[in-house]
Amino acid sequence: MRGYDLINTILPDELIIEIFNHLDGSKLIRDACSLVCKRWLNLERPSRLTVRIGASGSSPDALVVLLSRRFVNVRNVYIDQRLSNSPPLELGYSRGQASPYKRRGRGANNPARSSLKFWYTTKNSGSDGSNLDTCSLSDAGLTALGEGFTRLEKLSLIWCSDVTNVGLKSTAERCRFLKSLDLQVNI
Repeated sequence: MRGYDLINTILPDELIIEIFNHLDGSKLIRDACSLVCKRWLNLERPSRLTVRIGASGSSPDALVVLLSRRFVNVRNVYIDQRLSNSPPLELGYSRGQASPYKRRGRGANNPARSSLKFWYTTKNSGSDGSNLDTCSLSDAGLTALGEGFTRLEKLSLIWCSDVTNVGLKSTAERCRFLKSLDLQVNI
């Protein structure tokens, strides 16, 4: 019967969360299961403990803010400058200004995207969108990481060349549970 969701209406939230707890080892399987429906996606987000972030591409600092709002119980964060973050984020464009990434239809008026756009625009006042090419994680992104992932226990920064002592200190002050800091070839 097309259009009817027979099993999903019967399953309690606790059972779906337990399913996600058993999928802890494989990110691909976990991501696929969270895409069953919006209900499963919303139930999966609080149970995610590890996030891997590509730190080159369209504003990785703003991406950190977005992910910290979506995944509130994260304990482990891996940020790798060698990986790009995709799809490109629609950042720094004011209302009425054309964006090369403009989408029509489903998800075009996404509140998360508009709040992210607002955050990025206020942090980078005077931005006309010209600096949206390729950038990397900075101290501002690490500060946002510390503010958003307060339960962070392990942080791994790989090839993050724009990070300085200021960002590391800010993260250490905000993340009281931080036990492990892994810096790999950070120049």
